[in-house]
Amino acid sequence: MEDRLRAAFVSGELLDLRSGDDDDPRQASTWPASRQVSAASMMALLLGGAQAEPGQVAMLRLAGARVTGQLDLDGAELNHRLELVGCALDEPLLISEARTRSIALSGCVLPGMTAARSRIDGGLTISGCDLPELDLRGTAVSDDLTLEGGTLKELDAATVQVQRHLTLGPGLTIEGTTLLNYAAVGGQVRVTEATLGVVEMHRARFDTDLFVARPSKCTGKLSLMGASAVGRIDLELLEVSELGCEEVQAGVLHLPGGVTHLVLDSARVGVLRGVLRPYPRQLSINGLTYEAIEPSARTRDRLEWIRLGSHRYRSQPYEQLAAMYKRDGHDVDARTVLLAKQRHRRRMLQWPGRLLGYLQDASAGYGYRSWWAGLWLAAFLAAGTTYFQQSPPPPLKPGEHPDFSAFAYTLDLLLPMVDLGQTGAWNPHGGAQAVAYALLMLGWLLTLSVATGVTRVLFRD
Repeated sequence: MEDRLRAAFVSGELLDLRSGDDDDPRQASTWPASRQVSAASMMALLLGGAQAEPGQVAMLRLAGARVTGQLDLDGAELNHRLELVGCALDEPLLISEARTRSIALSGCVLPGMTAARSRIDGGLTISGCDLPELDLRGTAVSDDLTLEGGTLKELDAATVQVQRHLTLGPGLTIEGTTLLNYAAVGGQVRVTEATLGVVEMHRARFDTDLFVARPSKCTGKLSLMGASAVGRIDLELLEVSELGCEEVQAGVLHLPGGVTHLVLDSARVGVLRGVLRPYPRQLSINGLTYEAIEPSARTRDRLEWIRLGSHRYRSQPYEQLAAMYKRDGHDVDARTVLLAKQRHRRRMLQWPGRLLGYLQDASAGYGYRSWWAGLWLAAFLAAGTTYFQQSPPPPLKPGEHPDFSAFAYTLDLLLPMVDLGQTGAWNPHGGAQAVAYALLMLGWLLTLSVATGVTRVLFRD
C-alpha cells in the first residue's frame, strides 16, 4: 500500500481505493485491510519524503481509504496539496500553526479537525463531511473557504482571514454554535441552503457583501454585533427568530421577515430594507442611523415601529426618521414625526410639565402645527365679538372714548402685545368683566404656547 501511495503522490494522481459496493466511510470499520492507509506514511510524503516525477506536481490525493493513526501536521510546512475523498480517519486531523497548500476534504468522516493559526496558501474546502468540531481560529486562507454539505457539531472560525470568498452551504448543517467573531473576508460571504444553530459574527469585517443567496435557516440567535460590510448585508432569505445587529455598519442592510426579536441599536446603514409588518414583538432601535428605509410606508406605521423600538423615551429615533423625511422633501411628514416625539416625551414628565405640554400641544401642536393657533384665535375672536355685541361694556370715561367695536375690543384682549386702544377705554362689569379676563388670559397662554413651540422648532429641531 505504501508503494501505491508513493507512486500516486509523486505523479499527482488520485489513489482510489473505493470498491463501488460498500464505500460509506461511516462503515469503514468493516472495510478490508487493503483499504487501510497509515497516517505515518501520509505524513512522510507530505513532509518531503518523495520528489515529484519530472513534469508532474506532487500531491496527496486519496479516495475510499481508512486512515489509521493520527495525521498530525501541527507546525509543519507542507508544499503539497492534500485531497481526501470518501475517507474515514480514526483520529482527529491536526494542522495547527502550519503552513500548507490547498486542502480539500469531500465526503469524509473524521472525529475532528484542528487547523488553528495556520496559513493555507490556496483554498480550504470541506464538502459533505461529518465531524463534531472544526477549529479554524486565526487561520489565514489565501483563496476560498468553502463549507458545504455534511454535518458539523461546532465551528470555531474566530479571527479567520479569507482573502476571497467564504461559502456556507448548500446542504451544510451546523447543529451547535458557529463562531466567526472578528473574521475578515476579502470577498463575499455566501450562505446557501444551509441550516445553522447559533451564529456569532461579532466585529467581523466583510470587504464586499454578506448575503443569503438561497433560503437558509438559523435555529438559534444570529448575532452580528459590530460587523461591517462595505456593500450589503442581505438576510432576506434567512429564516431566523432572533437577530442582533447592534453597531452593524453596511451600505445596505436587508432584514429578514418573521423575526420576533430584533436589535438594531447604534447600527449605521445607508439603506435599511425589509422594515415590514408585522413588526418584531421585541424591537430596539436606539441610536440606529440610516439614509433611507425601504419599502415606503405611511408615517403612522413608521411611528409605530419607533414606539415599539424605543420602550423608554429617546429623541434620537424620532429625529433620525424626521431627518430622512426632510432629505426627501417630505416636510409635513417630518413635522408629524417631531410632534410625535414631543408627545412621547410628555409621558415621561411630572404633572406640571405634562400640563404645559398639553397646552402647547392643543394650541399649536408644539409649534409643528402653528396654524392651529390661528384657528383658536379665530374661534375666541368670534365668540368674544358675539358676546360683546350683545353686552357692550360701559365707557371708562364718558365722553372721552372711541367708538366701541366688539371685534376690535376682543382682538385687543386676545393680543396682549398689541394695543388697539380699546381695552383702556371701556370698563366691563359682572359677566362681561369675567369674559374679558378670560379672553385676556387665553390670549397670554396662546401667545406663550406659540412662542415656545416656534422657538423649539427654530432652534432645537
